[in-house]
Amino acid sequence: MRKPSPALIVACVALFCSLGGVSYGVATGFIDSREIKNNTIRAKDIRNGQVTSADLRNDNVTGADVSESSLGKVPSAASADSAAKATNATNATNAAKAGVAGHATTASNASNADAVGGVRERTINVRQNAGTPFTNVFSFGGLVIDVECGVAGGGDIGYALDTTLANAEATGEGFFNNGGPNVGEHPAPFDFDPGELVALGPGTDGIGSTLFGHYEFTYTAPSGSVVSVSFAVSETPNAFGGTADCLLYGHAQQSG
Repeated sequence: MRKPSPALIVACVALFCSLGGVSYGVATGFIDSREIKNNTIRAKDIRNGQVTSADLRNDNVTGADVSESSLGKVPSAASADSAAKATNATNATNAAKAGVAGHATTASNASNADAVGGVRERTINVRQNAGTPFTNVFSFGGLVIDVECGVAGGGDIGYALDTTLANAEATGEGFFNNGGPNVGEHPAPFDFDPGELVALGPGTDGIGSTLFGHYEFTYTAPSGSVVSVSFAVSETPNAFGGTADCLLYGHAQQSG
């Protein structure tokens, strides 16, 4: 029997490779893109859980490929639920400031005054050393309070009402105590002009360091503006641990 020629052997090997190439690839476990027909691999052909990040091209998966409802909360967005409230809170803070600013125009011309519903308020806090002459210590809406602190007994307080507006009226009541029983004062309504002081209490009492009292007055300006004032007076040597001997303190409100 004749041996096959080299040419026949080469032809047979070529024929075997061309017919069995795919089978060879399957047998050896190496199948590449050349052995796979385009668009033939289906989801059921891929084992669950086998596609990893390394198998995916970076920045190639889009939001359209993801089911948002299946995603958990991103850690950095844990506070996002309250973000809308935070925005509203910021606006609320600004709104609160804006609400207060509505009264700023009214209060800008009133030193130490707050305006609420058209009513302005002031605090009265007068402290004088013995030997202080009559001095204008408080002025509000036309109403003026004058105080003196004499030298007798370490400080004798005298106090009076005055006005910066002509034809103003005031009325009120109060009392003072000069070391004995309370002395009530009920001034009738009076019409007074600037410089016409309405003296209250005993003036310079000559005893000193004993007087105290309390008063409430309603003052009406010609324009109709009303000031209500409530204040106390006392002779207290070295009051509050300081050098003041005569005190007058209280508060006032103006409306209209």
